Amino acid sequence: MKFIIDAQLPKEIAWIFKNRGFDAIHTDDLPDKERTTDNQIREISVNENRIVITKDTDFVDLYFVNRVPYIFFNDDLFHQHLAFSNNCRKFNP
Repeated sequence: MKFIIDAQLPKEIAWIFKNRGFDAIHTDDLPDKERTTDNQIREISVNENRIVITKDTDFVDLYFVNRVPYIFFNDDLFHQHLAFSNNCRKFNP
């Protein structure tokens, strides 16, 4: 599984996913860093089949209207990242 972590979340989340064997990038890894637009993130998600991990409700609205980008939305993500990544391992080829 591949992920893109949005700017309002700690970069350490991408590091945790990487250490668990997932392909994860944070917006700070991108050329525009924290200024990466929602549209750019959406394009990366669709073009690279990445799940967007975000607190930004704009992505939720886009998902329900267009079914893109692929999203995982959780207000308490940081405290649940280990459980989530363990569950994702079951689906990682």
